[in-house]
Amino acid sequence: MATDADAAPHNAVTYHITAGDALGQFGVRRSGEVYVNKLLDREERSHYELMLLATDGAHVTVTTVTINILDANDNAPVCQPVSCCCRRCCCRRCCCCYCQGRI
Repeated sequence: MATDADAAPHNAVTYHITAGDALGQFGVRRSGEVYVNKLLDREERSHYELMLLATDGAHVTVTTVTINILDANDNAPVCQPVSCCCRRCCCRRCCCCYCQGRI
């Protein structure tokens, strides 16, 4: 958040994202808080560097905001077919039975 020591109404600060967000995935509130505007996918991109501009109409300052996207387990596990690794199938304990949904 930027501050301006001028007296009102000359101390109103507005914010703008000027670089690093070509797809419009982020926005910035009047308070200067950056928020997610569109769905993000860590598998596509895990890191963003936004250039954020703050201005009171007369003066301008710029800063870099770094955003690291954390991984979320958004994909269900998938078992591949396997050959049975035990002598008696359907023992309800082997990997073959587990992947075939018998456990």
